[in-house]
Amino acid sequence: MVCGADFDRDGDLDLFVGSRVLSGEYPLAATSRILINESVPGQSIRFVAGSNDQVSALANAGMVTSALWTEVNGDGWIDLMITTEWGPVRVFLNDSGKLVEATKESGLVDMLGWWNSITGGDIDNDGDIDYAIGNSGQNTKYHASVKKPIRIYYGDYEGSGTKSIVEAKYENGVLLPIRGKSCSTSAIPSLGEKFKTFHQFASSSLSDIYTPSRLKESSVFEANELSSGILINNGKGSFTFKALPSTAQNAPVFGLDFCDVNGDGNLDLYAVQNFSVTQFETPPYRGGLSQLMLGDGKGSFKALTASESGLIVSTDGRGLAKTDLNGDGFPDFVVAVNDGELQAFTRVADGPRSRKVILKGSKGNPMAAGSKVLFKSKDVKGRMRVEEIYQGGGYLSQSGNAIYIDPSFDSLIIFWPNGKKTEHSLSAEKYEFTFTQPD
Repeated sequence: MVCGADFDRDGDLDLFVGSRVLSGEYPLAATSRILINESVPGQSIRFVAGSNDQVSALANAGMVTSALWTEVNGDGWIDLMITTEWGPVRVFLNDSGKLVEATKESGLVDMLGWWNSITGGDIDNDGDIDYAIGNSGQNTKYHASVKKPIRIYYGDYEGSGTKSIVEAKYENGVLLPIRGKSCSTSAIPSLGEKFKTFHQFASSSLSDIYTPSRLKESSVFEANELSSGILINNGKGSFTFKALPSTAQNAPVFGLDFCDVNGDGNLDLYAVQNFSVTQFETPPYRGGLSQLMLGDGKGSFKALTASESGLIVSTDGRGLAKTDLNGDGFPDFVVAVNDGELQAFTRVADGPRSRKVILKGSKGNPMAAGSKVLFKSKDVKGRMRVEEIYQGGGYLSQSGNAIYIDPSFDSLIIFWPNGKKTEHSLSAEKYEFTFTQPD
């Protein structure tokens, strides 16, 4: 996956290229990279790999599933957050053009999951960016917690030089295989000679089956959190995790987008779900119809039924983009479906019309990706909200750079990618505004 931002503040878009897995060697991760844009105006586009000093922190990024360029800690430099499979949501702070991992300091290093996606929004209206993160949910055969994590081992269990995957779980403090005798023997035929009966296999611990020495030589990965949820930012890049409502846990979450759908000034969250291509002995994870959740402006969400929202995606939703499809000033949704047709949903305008703010950046960054906009209201004392412009986010998705804001906000401050700041008022008579980045 790829997402862009002006990482080094030189006026053009640089790219994070997140790699997931080495071919044929799951769950071993390939190397992720930063590509620095060194294009010269009027000549061909040219990217070079970031120097080791700039990007060495990415060496152990893990199996990347999605990423977001976002300002995490309020220092004015665009940072990087990535979701990983069999790992944490990782945080890399931008130290004046050099990435420094701060996952431990963020409080996320021990929260290991099958994270699919990430998007940002100021859900509690406190002036910093919080994040929604998609996970596998709580409606599968897998269940995990800090005390009872699930594990995956990748090693050579027959001495043949061929590596296999072994899934394991804890029961009463004992590590047991997740897959049964038939499936395990199919992958590792020698187990059929070692265990003649199903009872014998089912009565054995993981170390009885694969021997401690073989397990010790294996690559080991762990997951202890499978809920999709919210990361609430304390403004300094440290987070508190809060699980989404239970109906959002009924299937894996992929595409995510924050948007004020009901015009109450608080960000709501829309998520698309489902995953049908499981292993042959595992039923598909199709318990979701997609999920719209209304935010209360304090960090909590209320799930709507599909009949209430009108948003129904019963197949495998993947990408999710927000745009104004019919030009009525209200944000609409487009959903990419795995092995299916796009689905588009237009909003029925039954509330106050949103104001639409569009930013124009430099020639090398025309969408002004990496900008942060602080909206304020003089009519509602202390009311504010921060929005960011992303180029790549959610799950393999790309929305436009328009920001939809409710009419109660009447002024804004734009923090541009080049470090400059401009202030503007929003006329009550207009609904669409365009602002251009100063040189």
